[in-house]
Amino acid sequence: MFALGSRPDPSARRDASEAADVGGASARHPPAALQLPAQVLHLAGRLNAEVMGFLGPASTVLEQAGIQQMLITAAPLPADFRAHGVEEQGQETPGVVRPRGLARSVEWLEAAPPRGRPTPWRRWRAAGDALIVTLRRWPQAAVHVHGFVAALVALRARARAGGAGFVYYSPHGSASLGRLRALGGLLQSLARWLAGTVPFHRVITSCAVEARLLPQARTAPVHLAESPVAQAFFAQRRQPAHSPMVLAGVLEDGLPAAERVARLAVLLGDEVVRARVRWVGLVGPGTAPLLRAAGIEAGPAGDEAALAAQMGQAWVFVAPVAASRFPLLLAQAMAASVPCVALASPFNGALLKDGETGFLCRDLEQMLRRTRELVESPALRARLGEAARAEAARRFDERFFRQALLLGYSAPPRAQPPAVPEWRMAAPPWP
Repeated sequence: MFALGSRPDPSARRDASEAADVGGASARHPPAALQLPAQVLHLAGRLNAEVMGFLGPASTVLEQAGIQQMLITAAPLPADFRAHGVEEQGQETPGVVRPRGLARSVEWLEAAPPRGRPTPWRRWRAAGDALIVTLRRWPQAAVHVHGFVAALVALRARARAGGAGFVYYSPHGSASLGRLRALGGLLQSLARWLAGTVPFHRVITSCAVEARLLPQARTAPVHLAESPVAQAFFAQRRQPAHSPMVLAGVLEDGLPAAERVARLAVLLGDEVVRARVRWVGLVGPGTAPLLRAAGIEAGPAGDEAALAAQMGQAWVFVAPVAASRFPLLLAQAMAASVPCVALASPFNGALLKDGETGFLCRDLEQMLRRTRELVESPALRARLGEAARAEAARRFDERFFRQALLLGYSAPPRAQPPAVPEWRMAAPPWP
């Protein structure tokens, strides 16, 4: 029914609670006033950059708070997010594969049908069955669903298992908020029917823009915990390459992004600018041939230390498409003090202030012009890079994420109505 990805390490929670971090003792232990669940069950489909950019740090925060966790996935683990040779109890275990960035103590189950072809539908059914089994063992466990299909599966499984814990929902750029918005409205009604009551205790979103896209409703307060950026990017020293180097990429396989970057590489490689372009996003079957044809090298997007080192050498970072979800690469570049040029969109605009912390552009021509300006002006690069880093430190520091996440997971005090503080609320998402 499901395949075991990795057994939890009993010592990992002890190690995590004893290890020092940048926030000191107060950051390792939640405030006594917060009522946190003892167990959290995560359910997700395909693990992509959007999900793991949130789930990886979140699992570490919950681990440090002493919360037992399990992750159930309904899709094969992509190669870009595989960690090989997992270290357990101080020794590396060769051949063990689990999601990169997931906290050590988290048990991971990759759902698969017991027999027959593992179609997406049958994988989701197996994931629901695995969740039912686990909820019967942990009836008070909270369930955190990552993506809208996961929400539907989890609500049905919870109803069958008789679970009594809270349910948290994170859309992670769900199509139900974008191109399938009309279908999303119908699915919301289905979610309420499956739950028989208010479907979610709280919606936890990693991006303020996503909170505004959630449909108007009267239930489930929306809580913002912006995805954090790893300390490696903030700590990376600026050592720009001797010749102009422009980094570009997206964390999904998309031809439009690769096509724009290929054109930029040709135009920036002329005899005047002589800039080389390097791709730092995911490389899929659609983008790889195009990047090779344009002579663009690609670096590993999943290795944070290697990516931070590359950003330390970059002159400019270019976000070539209008992001439809939290632009993690853009946030990482900001943290590394790299001046950024991005195609204008609500999600890119939520991170950059045009002319202050970077440049937002309406088309490829303007992106090329702004990139040339930055390459030719060291003073402009320094000003925008420093402003971008200050903005990233204000919003994407791991300590702030920890505080916001634990507040999102906390139960309201018994003496107060079941709502989050008003300054944390956005338009409730369910009718």
